[in-house]
Amino acid sequence: MDTITTKDFSSRFANLLLSCSGVLPGKPRDRELLYASAVLELEPGREYAEGQVNGHLLAWTQAFGAHFALDPITLRRELVDTGYLARDRAGRPGIHQPI
Repeated sequence: MDTITTKDFSSRFANLLLSCSGVLPGKPRDRELLYASAVLELEPGREYAEGQVNGHLLAWTQAFGAHFALDPITLRRELVDTGYLARDRAGRPGIHQPI
């Protein structure tokens, strides 16, 4: 994702929420913004147990996920698939690191 200012991020995120149609945004750039917002409060490089990640993503989806028909488990899978979260190098289940 390109670097953007906090003001631009906030503005674009608000626009996404206001213009959403109950599904994930179609534009890759908008999806990236959405995924980045979901991991903002996770510390990059720190290892989190799956339950910790799920708890964080549950709070995020309760606040914003209904706008995009996202539940925490689907969101976690999307974040791993798109590289916003990664399993640890040893492949241990349940350990995720924000990138």
